[in-house]
Amino acid sequence: MSETFNPLNEEQLRASQQRVVHAAQNLISGSQAFIEGVREIVALRFNVVSSQNDPDFALFVAVDSETDHLPPESAMAHCTDEWKAQSAEEIKSAILLHGPTIFAACERLIQRFAK
Repeated sequence: MSETFNPLNEEQLRASQQRVVHAAQNLISGSQAFIEGVREIVALRFNVVSSQNDPDFALFVAVDSETDHLPPESAMAHCTDEWKAQSAEEIKSAILLHGPTIFAACERLIQRFAK
């Protein structure tokens, strides 16, 4: 069972900040799939910020919401060929549309939390 996150615990906060930095670096480098990287950063946001409207995370939330119907890569093996092809096209479109701004947001997160 994992420990409950306590934003007042500096050790937990620092570890979460490093996870955000790592996720952002992986997203930029392409070592993590685009959708999964966006989703990981969205999942980590409340471990490092208290505001729902933090501008550095807003784009990630929007892209996650826009693509929430797409399966993660780990589930693609269980999808039909038609759904895989359709999902791949939608992911490619999302990367073309949002990639540059997501990568710029990743750079801001790295600058903000890499200490």
